[in-house]
Order: sequence, then structure tokens, then C-alpha cells
Amino acid sequence: MVEQSAKPSPVFGIRIGELFSTGIRALATHPIPLLTTAGATFLTYAGFRYLASQSSSVLAGIGFDLVGLVLSSVIALPWYRAALDAVDGKHSSPAALIGELRSFKDQLVASLFFWAGVLFGLRYLFGLPSIFVVVMYAFYGYIVAERTHPGGLRALGASVLLGQGRRIAIGAIGALLLILNLFGAIAIGFEDLNATTRWVLTIIGLLITTNISMVIGAVLYRHVRSS
Repeated sequence: MVEQSAKPSPVFGIRIGELFSTGIRALATHPIPLLTTAGATFLTYAGFRYLASQSSSVLAGIGFDLVGLVLSSVIALPWYRAALDAVDGKHSSPAALIGELRSFKDQLVASLFFWAGVLFGLRYLFGLPSIFVVVMYAFYGYIVAERTHPGGLRALGASVLLGQGRRIAIGAIGALLLILNLFGAIAIGFEDLNATTRWVLTIIGLLITTNISMVIGAVLYRHVRSS
């Protein structure tokens, strides 16, 4: 099992610095399952993002984005499993990871409500409702992957319950992870590089930072479940 801090914080039982070091160690020791499942998720969303960018209709563009976010979240089920396995120190076999897609209906329902809430919330109050949605339902993907609460709506409800008394902490850690992933995409702004090089470096950077983020989410999920 990935080593965790012996000096807990009062909220999650683990220090912020240890969260990030755990994410880095997990990626270093379990690179293949984490990177391959992340890559599949990225490719799924990228296809629909391209369709959205080529659409002449704003409504159609939003539709492509929503479909891309929901389907990529479904494809991400093995990624959630790989992150949980990395935290637990388990080997993630390809067959087991692919088998996670058996819960695609639950993930489809949960993701549809989640991303609809996020996109809808972006339209009001400077996007604050979207932050609320993310904080409330932060753990739903891990819950579906573990099949502890069968049903997409039950997974969303379980995430709400797990976050009780921890909303501010979840939001603060989410903000740190957002900054981390913005840093992962920093190469996109290097205008001195050609477009291909910028995109390659950006994808590599995001593959690293999003996997660290997924593992951190898995660590937090394990802590709130155990408490």
C-alpha cells in the first residue's frame, strides 16, 4: 500500500504535502494502468471537443461538449479503479480495468447529472454553482468504481454524505488541484514553440498532473470512507 503520513490533519487524516507526494509515488510505481486509462479518457473527450470547435451552432457546440464530458467520464471508470488500486498497492490487470465498464450505466447517469450541473452553473453567479456541484459530488466516480452504492443517483447521494463537514477542505484541495493542472497545461502558452510541440508538451504535462489529481482524490476517498 502507498505509504501515508503519520501526522494527520484534523479533516482528512493526511497532510497536504503528503497528498501530493503520494500522488507522485503512485504514478511512478503504477505508470502503465494510470497513463493508459487516462489516455483513453483524454482521447474520448478530445474527439467531441474537436466536433464542438467545428460546430457553427453554439447550442450544438454545447451539446458536443456535454456528450464528450459525460462519455469521457464513463470511459474514465477504469482510471478511477487504477487510482484506487495504486493507493491500495494493488496490481491493476487490464481485464479488471476493462471490467469496470460493466458499471457504465451508473456512471452514465451520475456523470450526466454532474456535468449538466457544472455547465449550467457556469452561466450564473460567476460560476459559483459549478463549484458547489463539484464539491458536493467530488467522490462519485470512485463510488461507482467500487460499486458500494449501485445506481448513479445513489453514488451522487453517497458523495454528498461523505463530504459532510468537509466541504471547505474539499473545495480548498480542489482549488490546489486546479492550479496543479493549469501548471500541467502551461506549455500551451509557449508561443516560441511550434503548435505541435506545444500540444505534445501540454498532453504530457496533463497526463502527469491529472493522474496525480486522481490518486489524491482516491486517497481522500479512502480516508473519508474509513472515518
